Amino acid sequence: MTRTPLAGDQRALGVRLSLLFAAIFFVTGSSLPYLPVWLAWRDLSAPEIAIISACPLFVRVLVTPAIAFAADRVGDHRRFLILLAWSAVACQVLLAQMRGFFPILLTSLLLAVAWTSVMPLAEAIAVRGMKAARLDYGRMRLWGSISFAAAALAAGWVVQGASPQALFYLLIAGSMLLAGAAHALAKPTSAAPAAPRQDRARLGARDVAALLASPTFLVFLLAAGAIQAAHAAFILFGTLHWRALGHSTLLAGLLWTVGVAAEILVFAYSAALLRASA
Repeated sequence: MTRTPLAGDQRALGVRLSLLFAAIFFVTGSSLPYLPVWLAWRDLSAPEIAIISACPLFVRVLVTPAIAFAADRVGDHRRFLILLAWSAVACQVLLAQMRGFFPILLTSLLLAVAWTSVMPLAEAIAVRGMKAARLDYGRMRLWGSISFAAAALAAGWVVQGASPQALFYLLIAGSMLLAGAAHALAKPTSAAPAAPRQDRARLGARDVAALLASPTFLVFLLAAGAIQAAHAAFILFGTLHWRALGHSTLLAGLLWTVGVAAEILVFAYSAALLRASA
């Protein structure tokens, strides 16, 4: 059967978004398990590693909503994503040269400004694609999980075979791939027919205030925070703990992929599960 142009455009958008998620999670899969290993290799103590890993989360609380708000107001998430991806590349190059607690902390905070808004912007673009082209979110997002697992194994092999400093080759390459994937996204077009006013409404300061005053939303934030807190210790010190027990870095990477395998299955069949539960 001949594929229609609309179906071809839908497939192209799905591939581009899948590549976007794969690039994001390649960086995450390299960074989460092994950046603490690099910090320890830089002779930082466990409390210093904890501080350097925790402070960017405060940046996320302050900076990410502001960047997301600005992207919504401008209506061009792609442009923001490109800028942040290239900024992340520059910050990673800079971080790789840093030594000592305070230089690493300050550079990590700078990197957090660039990196912590990448995923929310990608999610916003993906959700828009779901609505406009009826894409299957799970089938796009699972490539992020596959990429995370591959990065965890690759980075474990690189760190074990070379040195923790070699981790930055993967981080920089992944961020450059992210920038390329962001450039490949379609630009917003002003030639499209004007949407009804209610469809073009954007989030305003009053809407944000109402959202923050909503008990349901606050409970949701509390639950999400509890989930993050539950595995924070594992993220920070899991690989270091396994290495202290005498296990190889490559085995640590393999252990990181165990939970991701279940995640891949969920995303692969998420649409069918949602239909069955409807």
